Amino acid sequence: MGLLNYYLLQYGHDDSILDVSELDGFFAALACAPERILPSRWMPVIWGGEDLSPAWPDAEEPGDFTRAVFAFYNQAMQSMNEGDYGALFLEREVEEKTYTIVDEWCEGCLRGINLWEPLSASDAIITDEYLQPVRLFATDDGFARLETMSDKDVEARQQLIEPAVRRLFLHFLDQRRQAAAPYVREGNKIGRNDPCPCGSGRKYKCCCLH
Repeated sequence: MGLLNYYLLQYGHDDSILDVSELDGFFAALACAPERILPSRWMPVIWGGEDLSPAWPDAEEPGDFTRAVFAFYNQAMQSMNEGDYGALFLEREVEEKTYTIVDEWCEGCLRGINLWEPLSASDAIITDEYLQPVRLFATDDGFARLETMSDKDVEARQQLIEPAVRRLFLHFLDQRRQAAAPYVREGNKIGRNDPCPCGSGRKYKCCCLH
């Protein structure tokens, strides 16, 4: 994670993912998605878009970064699927008191949610409900609400994030399994030299096969 943090801080900017905590939230959202989101879609988002990727001064750095990203991605996916995922929140010490910082993680989670395909009306309602603890720490409206809360209330809201994301993961679990299931052919296989099932009288290879 140290290498990832180095690259994100060294080559990051206002539109890119800030640190490994935000990247962890980003991957958590990808893990919860109803269908698998391909790396070709999510990799550019790390830097804020295809045109904002770093101008790597060292030819080895892109490969090192990509390997580190995929190792982190696979770890997040595996832990989420095995039910032992723990969000990578940050901590900050102020006047000898330690505070949990979830803002970056929540920002990354919403970045990942933005890559999802449009949801059905019912799934959208459920997703919005589960994301309420996340949005509290990553939107202007949420920040305004936090200003009115005590430290104890803020901590209580932070503790709702992981269970909510887990429920979101489980809600779409069946859809992901169905999307990943292998295609099963219905009926008998048609041979290349068999009559075409369309009724043309021609062999299948000379008709509808192509």
